[in-house]
Amino acid sequence: MGLFMHCLDAEPLTLPTYSFSQPSFLRVDRRVVNVPVHCLELELFCCRCTKIMKPPEWYDVVRYHIVPPVFLVVFTVAVQYLAHVGQEETTLTWRLAASTALGNSFSWGCVGLFSLWAVFWLQVPSGLVHGPSTLFGYRPPYQDNGVLYYWASLVGFVTMQAIYPDLSSDIFSNMPELLGTLNVVALTLCALLLLKGYFRPQHPEDKHPSRPLLYEFYTGLELHPRILGVDVKQLTNCRIGMMAWQVLILAFYLAGVKRHGFSAATLVNLLLQSVFVAKFFWWETGYFSTLDIILDRAGYYICWGCLVWVPCLYTFSSYYLVAHPPIVSTTTALLIALLGLLTILLNYRVDYEKQMFRRAPGGKCDLWGKPARFIMAQYKDSSGNVQTSKLLLSGFWGYARHLNYTFELLASLAWCLPGLGLGVWPFLYFIFLTCLLVHRTFRDEEKCALKYGHHWERYCREVPLRNEYGAFQIGYRGDAATFGKILSLTQALEVYREDRNKNGTVEDTQLQAPLKPNLNKAE
Repeated sequence: MGLFMHCLDAEPLTLPTYSFSQPSFLRVDRRVVNVPVHCLELELFCCRCTKIMKPPEWYDVVRYHIVPPVFLVVFTVAVQYLAHVGQEETTLTWRLAASTALGNSFSWGCVGLFSLWAVFWLQVPSGLVHGPSTLFGYRPPYQDNGVLYYWASLVGFVTMQAIYPDLSSDIFSNMPELLGTLNVVALTLCALLLLKGYFRPQHPEDKHPSRPLLYEFYTGLELHPRILGVDVKQLTNCRIGMMAWQVLILAFYLAGVKRHGFSAATLVNLLLQSVFVAKFFWWETGYFSTLDIILDRAGYYICWGCLVWVPCLYTFSSYYLVAHPPIVSTTTALLIALLGLLTILLNYRVDYEKQMFRRAPGGKCDLWGKPARFIMAQYKDSSGNVQTSKLLLSGFWGYARHLNYTFELLASLAWCLPGLGLGVWPFLYFIFLTCLLVHRTFRDEEKCALKYGHHWERYCREVPLRNEYGAFQIGYRGDAATFGKILSLTQALEVYREDRNKNGTVEDTQLQAPLKPNLNKAE
């Protein structure tokens, strides 16, 4: 996705030299600013720029016409392929993978029963929590019974396992068919959501530009759609996707024990993931303030991802260990367990600090034994009204901006480590999550930079690291050396604006274009 700047005049806009400490999608120097930014389609009015330059034709073609169909085909087919990789088939063909694509009676029964169970718990009277307000003023309500749903689901599965002792083994044996069924259900749901967005949108005031059909199918049209009174993203992301993760890894563990007997490594693999998923349901209300909910629209990317990709890839280390028993020793497994529990605890603590800060009146709470520090950031909503948000500068959030991602990666590595010595397959989830969280980091920072302007720039000076290792840290060298480190093209342009407008004639929070610049003058 791209951000392109163009000035009022036909002359190209030049900026002072802002060099970065590593190659990245951000590179600004004395050239025409024509830089595609990795994450969001942003319309930024900054400095004296008053028009958005159209991206090159090839970029639009790739983004809107090539990427969506390629991703739709590759990921949808990859699920069926991976389902067979984890089995014991010695000869794997695409014909074999396609033979399970429509499921069977067992898979349809399991998916249907599980989906009805999830919908039922979203209809059970319970407390309501509201997510952050959208730009069009809507605060989506969510059912606050995640912990009860989690334990009730586990008790229900264990009860069914006791009644039907072969249940876990059958789930493992029919995993290709289960994923085939989920594929059909998820693709159908995405098509219905697309039609709903066209003809019966939940919020007609939620305007979005018209895009090619497959692109809209991939990204989705609506931010918070509801069907039969149920929030679609809470259903797909939390109640089906995350709970399926828990049920499947438990089934795989029991199937492995039945085949090979007890293994400390597989137990550690199960326990670490179970603690992580249980933590998610304990923290479910905090999840409603994350990018998945407040930014991603309900389409293939998020709904299919949670309904199919999560049960397939997120459980893959456990799935693979059923047919390929681990060779890790008991002592090593215990060390892995300690590492995993520590990183999960730290991941929870990072998220808890943000949630506690948000709930505290006026942000008045103590973190690490000191009153929480924060930046009061102003921004304008879609109606032009000035709003405020608090950017936390204390606790883990004062040390690095995405430390929760670092700990989540380490936790995922821990529960993949029981597959050490079995090749790359048990580590597939860790590899994918690394790419996902790097991408999400950039998406989050571009969103914040656009929303908060110079307040975000100040926050990045106060908290210069993206994670504890300083990865992706980008340096700044230019006339305004006191600005320190900046982290995106948006921030580079903010620096440029202050360099060019030292008298303060531009209101920083507005990101609007005042006077026509003298583009011929070298800075």
